[in-house]
Amino acid sequence: MTRTSDTLLEAKRAFDAGDHDVAVRLFEQMVKVQPESAELWHNLGQAYQGASNLVRAADAFDKAAALDPTFALPLNGLGMLSRLAGNWLLAEEYYRQALDRQPIFPEVYFNLGVLYQEKGNHESARWHYENALRHRPGYVKAQNNLAVLLMEDRDYDAVEAMLRDALVREPNSAELLTSLGSCLRNKGRLAEAKEAYLAAIAVSKKLYEARWNLALVQLATGAYEEGWSHYRYRPSANRSRHILPEATLPSSLFGHRIVLEGEQGLGDELFFLRFVPALIARGAVVSYVGDDRLSGIIARALPRLNDAVSLSSSGRPDLGISVADLPYLLTSSEVPESLRVMPLESHLASVQQRLRSIGPPPYTGFTYRAGLQGEGALLKEVPAAEMVRLLRELPGTLINLQRGLNIEEQHDLEINSHGRVLGVIGDNTELETMLAVMACLDEYIGVSNTNMHLRAAVGNQAAS
Repeated sequence: MTRTSDTLLEAKRAFDAGDHDVAVRLFEQMVKVQPESAELWHNLGQAYQGASNLVRAADAFDKAAALDPTFALPLNGLGMLSRLAGNWLLAEEYYRQALDRQPIFPEVYFNLGVLYQEKGNHESARWHYENALRHRPGYVKAQNNLAVLLMEDRDYDAVEAMLRDALVREPNSAELLTSLGSCLRNKGRLAEAKEAYLAAIAVSKKLYEARWNLALVQLATGAYEEGWSHYRYRPSANRSRHILPEATLPSSLFGHRIVLEGEQGLGDELFFLRFVPALIARGAVVSYVGDDRLSGIIARALPRLNDAVSLSSSGRPDLGISVADLPYLLTSSEVPESLRVMPLESHLASVQQRLRSIGPPPYTGFTYRAGLQGEGALLKEVPAAEMVRLLRELPGTLINLQRGLNIEEQHDLEINSHGRVLGVIGDNTELETMLAVMACLDEYIGVSNTNMHLRAAVGNQAAS
């Protein structure tokens, strides 16, 4: 071997071993000797990217692409860097240029699929994943991402078949095992879903998505202590603010001052606050910093909470934790009852009058959509028209409590209600009023949302 070949081999070994700083140093030496080598500049760009020096990585990819007008790999690299920087338009342009140079390029089709999926254009994402698979049958990453997209269509049998086919080729893929677990969970096969998630965790303990999904199965089946432990890995947690808790809280907290901070949505804050009395019972002085819209309700439900301002002015608190970590920190093996709080009398009277003006009792409230789309978010939705078709047989008046309701959607609901009275109490309704609404309704049916927790707080049950 020549000296250059030895250096190249050493550089590639360092890169494959994850020693990117060594790979950078060696590739830098080589491009000084062969500055016209597009392949070496591309390798240097990959090493820079691995070392998290993205500016120099982009410069190296740019140099490689300019040196060889037929070389597509560096343009793919530039596309990936642009996507990471949030510049979707530029990323797509680089990917298109890469395909101009190399039309059969499965990785680029896959990366375009990822790009469109992040943009929320699932139809285009699906087309690009399918194209990646067309050019490379058995492309496991593309199969996994396509299966995740198809889960939205609820064709779980087809998704399961696709994932099991991919697992034949790559049985130790934590990503595939996690996706299979989610498919099985959606099919109601919770025991099998649990096994799939556990297998994914055995392969990769750093794949937090598997732990988070396992938590959902464990909590749904009553394995609360294990479930809350895995719930720590939820994507909504800001671990730069609240580090991942390892040690749980001692049984005696006398003399300790704790500031709890809200996390996730209003409904989640209300749910997790039910664990606060157990924390106070251990002797801690507790304050809460959450959504201001809940302040009045929380003050009535938890009168023993301290004011966060006065607590901070008296000295630095011993602990500042997310309220969603509280069940784990308390090693809770059960779910306490909801907090109880009475609506304000003035709001009760106003809501009762409003309901009477809409139609006769009994009053059944409903919602069909909650949550948000996107990474770390959870969207819950049932077809609105289908829900109304089921509810229209009930006596009395139906009350639509859906937030974000548009005129066209309301019109479609009225058509499907076949002339039933459909009152609307939803958008821009503040929480004290909605608490009173939950107390006045005879029934409430919907997806899990803030209203469900308000309904529980007034002592009524809701169907979900």
